[in-house]
Amino acid sequence: MTNNSSKPKNFEEANFYFNSDKSRKNKISGVVQKSRSYEEILDPDYKGDVLIIDDDENILRSLSRQINSELAFWLGTNYSPEQVKATDNSLEARQIIDNLPDYSVVLSDYEMGYHNHNGVEIAEITKDIRAKAKIGFIIYSGSFSFSYPHNEKQSLYENSIIDDEIIKPTKPSEVMNTIIRTINKKTHS
Repeated sequence: MTNNSSKPKNFEEANFYFNSDKSRKNKISGVVQKSRSYEEILDPDYKGDVLIIDDDENILRSLSRQINSELAFWLGTNYSPEQVKATDNSLEARQIIDNLPDYSVVLSDYEMGYHNHNGVEIAEITKDIRAKAKIGFIIYSGSFSFSYPHNEKQSLYENSIIDDEIIKPTKPSEVMNTIIRTINKKTHS
């Protein structure tokens, strides 16, 4: 999203923004249903720790709720709500990554407002510690894909600054599939 007028104004709008496939009959937060093939995709070394960074509180709450719900569904009794941390502050995110390198993946908005680093800057600042700890980094944004020159974006992938991207709006299943793909790639690297 490039301007404030297109941002969700409340939790319900944010939930719809990330759950554009509400017509599906899936009642588990609109996320992919658990199946044998889906379980086979999930790496057995999966730690389940996810850090979400977004300056929009409504989107942050919506994503946190959806990811928490899906992790609880996947992991059953092995699930703990502490596995998902959310922050609207890039400086706090940096401290979390520096001090708690047991996260599997960071999911960050690209545009973080004037008082924050943007998602790529956070990825660049934390690159070394994430490389040592094998923490994946996913940018999600409505503007990153269109505003970032292709050759510069390709360089972010080649230099392991980011691992994947999600274009908003998206289905919750795409968010979860991207998280799993990134975790599995980092686990096996």
